[in-house]
Amino acid sequence: MSLSDVFEFLFIAGPLSMIVAFLAALVFVRGRHILFAWAIGLIAFVPGCAIGIGAFCVGPDAGNLCGLGGVFGTGPFGFALGVLVYIVLRRRLSRGRSPAS
Repeated sequence: MSLSDVFEFLFIAGPLSMIVAFLAALVFVRGRHILFAWAIGLIAFVPGCAIGIGAFCVGPDAGNLCGLGGVFGTGPFGFALGVLVYIVLRRRLSRGRSPAS
C-alpha cells in the first residue's frame, strides 16, 4: 500500500466520517448538548490535523500538499472520534452508569 493509496482513502473516508458523526449527534443528542458534541469534535479536529500533518509531511519527498492529508483525512477522523466519545459518555452518564464500567 503506497502513500497515494492512503491519501485516496483518507480523502474519501475522512469527510464521510465527519458527516456521519455530525448526523449522529443530531440523532443521539438532544437540545443544546448537540453544540457541546460539535464543540468537542472541533477541539478533537485540531490534534487530528496535527497528527496527520506530522505523519504525512515527513521526509524530503513529502511534497508541498502533504498537509492536506491531515486537514481532510485525519482531522475529520478526530472530529468523528470526539463526537463519538461525547455521545457514548453522555448516554452512559444519563443511564446512571459510570463511564469506566
